[in-house]
Amino acid sequence: MASVNKKTLRFPLLAVAAPAGLSALAAVKRSVWLAAVVAAALFLIVRVVPICKRRENLWMFLLVAAASVPVNLSAVIDFLQAGYGGGDFFFLSLLRGALLYLMLFSIEEIVFGYVTRLLWRRQKKWNVV
Repeated sequence: MASVNKKTLRFPLLAVAAPAGLSALAAVKRSVWLAAVVAAALFLIVRVVPICKRRENLWMFLLVAAASVPVNLSAVIDFLQAGYGGGDFFFLSLLRGALLYLMLFSIEEIVFGYVTRLLWRRQKKWNVV
């Protein structure tokens, strides 16, 4: 296996941390505009970072998974506090929250994956065994 230079690894690590930080800021400020900036930043990062070349779908999947957590948790908490949680039963409210989080996560991954595939059609083949 080829060794990875620490200099070449810094930029991708910063590229993963920046959208996650912006996403946390968007969740705290409850800003839809910052969430849109995070989405645009994800596409920009996948375009610019050299390690993502020809593996854009994989990297978009990983970046969306890391960056969407704060915004999705904020949306689920808002939903549950608005009275749609399940009434007096804590366990039911917890299950609905988990289900809603997984639904949001899945929808985001599908949409981002589809748009990524439209933008970058030529990618390396994957052999999953």
